Amino acid sequence: LPWFHIVTLLTQLASPGERAWYAVRAVQLGWSRPTLELHIRNRLMDEDGLQPIPGVIPFIARLHEAGVPLAIASSSPLTDIHKAVKALDIEKYFSYFVSGESVAHSKPAPDIFLDAAENLNAKPENCVVIEDSKNGVASAHAAGCKCIGFRNLEFPPQDLSLATVIITDFSDLDAAYCRALIG
Repeated sequence: LPWFHIVTLLTQLASPGERAWYAVRAVQLGWSRPTLELHIRNRLMDEDGLQPIPGVIPFIARLHEAGVPLAIASSSPLTDIHKAVKALDIEKYFSYFVSGESVAHSKPAPDIFLDAAENLNAKPENCVVIEDSKNGVASAHAAGCKCIGFRNLEFPPQDLSLATVIITDFSDLDAAYCRALIG
């Protein structure tokens, strides 16, 4: 793991001692960037709780109320997915959950979104994926899905250039907007 990536991730932690501990562990254990991100994310969630992106829960509720079938397709372990949706009280909106652990190839391969589409009884080209990472957008694109790339201004920028559209705010999105993306 290049030092630049370690330093970027570690700036999210407040204590210099804690930053040093994670840096040493990452190097000693040969942690990959996703492993380091998972450890830091879990540490921050334990301390601060899980905070939703502003506007995303009302957007999910609007889609659900409009009868749009929803799935979560995440590279995170399924236990982490369920922990997050329970903490945010959004489990009721989703009919299917799939983890990168559950498919042959995780993102950026299309497997996870193809699996979600199949389990929603939808063709991939009729699905809209919301993604905030380069690998996620590439995965959606490879699956043939439309993709709303979310540029989270709180984090370093990701290459979302393969997204159908890029947004920074969920407040104006609804089912009609998503349907218009499909055509």
